Amino acid sequence: MFENTSYADWMDVSSPKVQGTWNLARALQGHNLDFFVLLSSFTGVNGLQGQANYASANTFLDAFVQTRRSQGLPASVIGVAPVEDVGYLSEQAETRTKLHTLSTYFIREQGFLDGLEWQSRRPLQAQTPATTGLPFMAPQNRVPWKRDSRCAFYRNIRGNSAEQSPSGNPVDDGELNSDEAKFTTLGSAREGSPHMLVQDANIAELARQ
Repeated sequence: MFENTSYADWMDVSSPKVQGTWNLARALQGHNLDFFVLLSSFTGVNGLQGQANYASANTFLDAFVQTRRSQGLPASVIGVAPVEDVGYLSEQAETRTKLHTLSTYFIREQGFLDGLEWQSRRPLQAQTPATTGLPFMAPQNRVPWKRDSRCAFYRNIRGNSAEQSPSGNPVDDGELNSDEAKFTTLGSAREGSPHMLVQDANIAELARQ
């Protein structure tokens, strides 16, 4: 757990990714690179209990790539999911089962290699992320961080790029749960009726969301 992590434990895990990335960037500064690919992890997005040091190191990689690309420099990052057919997980059936119950998406070795090849050929201007799987707020999506307040920003995004239901059709308001519907209503009120946002009942609702 984070409160039991020593400084040495933190640095042992984070330094290879953080300091190692900076070392590579400085050593290659001024070179005309075709690609600069970093390997992150899905834990940089959703965290992982007992591995705050590892999760934060991967979050750094994501931010580092954003910084390089904002400077017009080549950079890509792959948030690697668990690989099920080689390495540790291929030998740990119990761990694989536990991760499956948490709706963890697995990849195979060839999928990882294909992704690495694609990133190395990816033009600098191509920054549109690929999306796969169920919509974040779909009832069938049981990812454990779905109700995490840190993800509230993402689950309340609705607009021209509307989410799709498993059938492939846009999710209409009838498919929204009551909490999201309330939040959407309050969000819409900020322009037409901003006074609603300072009413005691709505303040409590916004804080809860």
